[in-house]
Amino acid sequence: MKKLLFLIALSVLFSQCEICHYVRYGEKSAQFEISNDTAFVNGLLGKKAHHRLEKIIHKNPHLSTLCLEDVPGSVDDEYNIKSCYLIHQKKLNTYASSQSIIASGGVDFFLAGDKRHVEEGAKLGVHSWRDGTTDGVYFPRGDSLHFLFLDFYKTIEMDSSFYWFTLRAAKADSIHWLSYDEMIRFGVIKN
Repeated sequence: MKKLLFLIALSVLFSQCEICHYVRYGEKSAQFEISNDTAFVNGLLGKKAHHRLEKIIHKNPHLSTLCLEDVPGSVDDEYNIKSCYLIHQKKLNTYASSQSIIASGGVDFFLAGDKRHVEEGAKLGVHSWRDGTTDGVYFPRGDSLHFLFLDFYKTIEMDSSFYWFTLRAAKADSIHWLSYDEMIRFGVIKN
């Protein structure tokens, strides 16, 4: 019985951390399932997901929308931002259904959409990034570590105030679920 309770407690704890999602998704990383003009996205973002995204865009020139379903974050911010630039360049729309759970680097991926729709009930979570030991919120605003994200925000014409908000909203080992008002205030939703 103690072992069962320990495993339940451990699974609840692990379900909240991004790296634990990597264990859940393993080497498979994000998968893209195509239906008509929409790709349904599930899993972690990073290098493998970026290469998969390039392939599905190449093989599906009619693709117009990415529906993010369960996207807990990224394991490689640089490749995730490359994917974001690709989404922006191809003018793909992003969509969060009422069942979607999108967090961390998944929110950046979502923000890359030309039009961004969020159904009531969707969960979008943000937090500070970490360089391995220190949360991004503790680096001075002029530090070059912020440039990867600030340059991306500038390219997609997203106000950088949202970036600074995400750093303060929650520490790297936590999450802040955006309210609908916050999504509107920061321009997360874009029609």
